[in-house]
Amino acid sequence: MEGEGMRQQLIHEELNVYLDALHTSVPRLGEMGLTIHHELKEQEAIVDDLTERTDANHSNMLDINKQVSDLLKSRQGRNQLLLIAGLILALLVVVALIFILP
Repeated sequence: MEGEGMRQQLIHEELNVYLDALHTSVPRLGEMGLTIHHELKEQEAIVDDLTERTDANHSNMLDINKQVSDLLKSRQGRNQLLLIAGLILALLVVVALIFILP
């Protein structure tokens, strides 16, 4: 009987050691949880901002694509695009001549 009491005493002491370890770990886990929570909130704000910017840029790109499409459909628009392409080509020739003929 005395051996059984001693065994229960050892089990009780072992449980106390585990409970003490758990008692010290729980606050650290709570702090880690709060840190993770704050980090996730910051990242959520970053993702929301990025989503808003992406949506705005997508909308702008749709508008620009429509304008370019309308410009290409019109005769005057095609003439303007040809003029722009010609001017860019002329600029490239002038720049090339400046660097080739110093």
